[in-house]
Amino acid sequence: MIYFDTDTQQALVDRLYNCLRDGGYLFVGHSEGLTGLKHRFRYIVPSVYRR
Repeated sequence: MIYFDTDTQQALVDRLYNCLRDGGYLFVGHSEGLTGLKHRFRYIVPSVYRR
């Protein structure tokens, strides 16, 4: 996601959230994160978020 602009990152994170079941996990690369984006994921540990 780091190569996308902020609007595209936001749209992707929103879509991923809607595609995951409750309790599902989102794993991102170690150089990525959801910092600076409005999201509903719960931070677990670096690079791991949960719906």
